[in-house]
Amino acid sequence: MLKEALKYSLVTILVIIIGIFTLDYILLPYYVGLKQDVYLPDLRGEYEHNAKIFLDDLDLQTETIVAPFNKKYEPFKVIKTFPRQFSKIKKGRIVTLTIAGRAEDVLVPALKGTTLRNAEIKILELGLEVDTIMYEYNEDFKENIVSFHYPEAGRMVGSGAKIKL
Repeated sequence: MLKEALKYSLVTILVIIIGIFTLDYILLPYYVGLKQDVYLPDLRGEYEHNAKIFLDDLDLQTETIVAPFNKKYEPFKVIKTFPRQFSKIKKGRIVTLTIAGRAEDVLVPALKGTTLRNAEIKILELGLEVDTIMYEYNEDFKENIVSFHYPEAGRMVGSGAKIKL
């Protein structure tokens, strides 16, 4: 009787092991599509159009985000991808391309009377840069409130222009 119980136990363990290997190495890879993976290439520095064609050839979908103008990057070129380059991803996945924006004319907003932090945020949102921050005593304004900026509000400047506060 003990011999038969041991025999059934060994057969049961063997069937379980065979089932696990079958599930792990045959069924799950087929179901998950293990062979459908591709490596995302480094597309930084490529023009948007070329990057989209390349990703389309890999059966990947694209989504585009246009970043504000920056003098460091040439307009319409890829500056970042998500997922990151060299990542292993599934075919059909959406790849987000961040593209460098082009220079545009920007209307300088009225920053006088706003907090320094809000002025800096607004300047960056418009694709401009903070050049110099000068601190001075002015009894008409509280601490860290913008009392002056150059260029003045309402002037047109190019993207990337520097604003003095």
